[in-house]
Amino acid sequence: MTKEHPLYDNLPINPTYPPHSAWGVWGIHDAIGTLNLIPKDQIIKSFKYIKYRQEEKSCEHKVFSLTWIPNQRNTHLFSRGHIPQSIRARIHNFPETDFSYDDYVQTIKSPTEWHNLRSFSSADDAYCRFYNGISLGEVISSCRAPKAQEDLSYTQGPKVGVNSKGASATSVVAGRAILLDYARWASSYVNTNKDEYNPLQRTAITAQELEKVAESQGLTAPYFQRGDILLIRTGWITAYENAKDISTGFNIMKPQCAGIETSENMFRWLWNYGLAALATDSFSFEAFPPQPMDGGSSCHSRLIGSWGMTVGELFNLDEMAEASANNNIYEYYFKSEISINNQQGFPTCSFYATSSF
Repeated sequence: MTKEHPLYDNLPINPTYPPHSAWGVWGIHDAIGTLNLIPKDQIIKSFKYIKYRQEEKSCEHKVFSLTWIPNQRNTHLFSRGHIPQSIRARIHNFPETDFSYDDYVQTIKSPTEWHNLRSFSSADDAYCRFYNGISLGEVISSCRAPKAQEDLSYTQGPKVGVNSKGASATSVVAGRAILLDYARWASSYVNTNKDEYNPLQRTAITAQELEKVAESQGLTAPYFQRGDILLIRTGWITAYENAKDISTGFNIMKPQCAGIETSENMFRWLWNYGLAALATDSFSFEAFPPQPMDGGSSCHSRLIGSWGMTVGELFNLDEMAEASANNNIYEYYFKSEISINNQQGFPTCSFYATSSF
C-alpha cells in the first residue's frame, strides 16, 4: 500500500492525534505502520538491483544469518534468568549410554527480535494508546485465551503488528537494507570532543554522525530510498561477548549501550527518509539508559507507538560488516520471516541479508 508520505513537520494528519504521530497515515485500521512503505514491486526491484551490484563488483554471493546465538549462555540482561539446560539419555532403559540429549529451553525474548507494535504505547498520547489508537484493554483482550468456542468476545490475534489479524500477508519483512557501521567509523574517527568509543557505555548517536558514517562508506545523499531497512552496527555484541569481568566497565545488572539519540532532529531525520524498519546489534536501538536531558521522550515510544515502525534489536551484524568493509558494498537484500502470534516481542524466526560477498 503506497500513499503520500507527509513530512515530519506536517504530522499528525489529524489534530486529534498525538503530536508528530503517523496515526491514520495509512488508514485508521492499518496494522503494520511503516512497513506500508515497502511496495511489492520494490522488493523485486531491490533484489534485482542487489544482484546487479554483485555482478558489477564481480564478488562472491553470500547469505548472512543475522540471528545472534550468545556465547555466554547463562548471562542474561536485566536479571531475565539463565537458559535452562538438561542432559538426558536418548535411550531411557540405558541411562549410562554414550548417546544423550542436551536440551536448552530459551526464553522468548532471547536474543534477536523485532518489536511488536504492542510493545510500546505512544507517550505523546494523553491516554498512552498504542499505534493507531489501540487501547491497553484491546491489547489485553487480544492476548487472552477464549473461555469457550462460543465466546464471540474473543479477538483472535493482535490488532497491530506484522503478525496481526490485519497483516496476515505481511509475515515476511523483505526489501533493500542499508548497513551503517557506526562502530567501525567511531573506532577509527579521531574526535577530540569524545572519549574513546566503547559500545558498552552509553553513546548517543546523532543523525549527523550517521550521515558521516554513510559518506565514509561511499554512500551519497540522499543516502536512502523510501522503504529501505536501516541496519546500524554499534559493535555491542562483540564487546559484550568479550566482556569477561568488571574491569571492562560493563555491569550486567545495569547495562548500557550505544544507540540513536532521543531528539526531534533524529525523529525528523528518520521519518523524512521514509524508512520502513530499523534494526541494530545492541539490546536497545536508542542510547541506554535514558537521561534527564531526553525530557521524558523515548525513541521506542515515538517510533513504535506513534509511527508504527518495526524496530529490531540484537541483530548479529558483525560478519556482514566485516565483508562490507572488505568489499565496500553496504546494500543488501534483506528478508525476515515472522510466525509467532500474541507476543510483545518476536523471537528469532529467520533474519537474512543477501549480498555480493
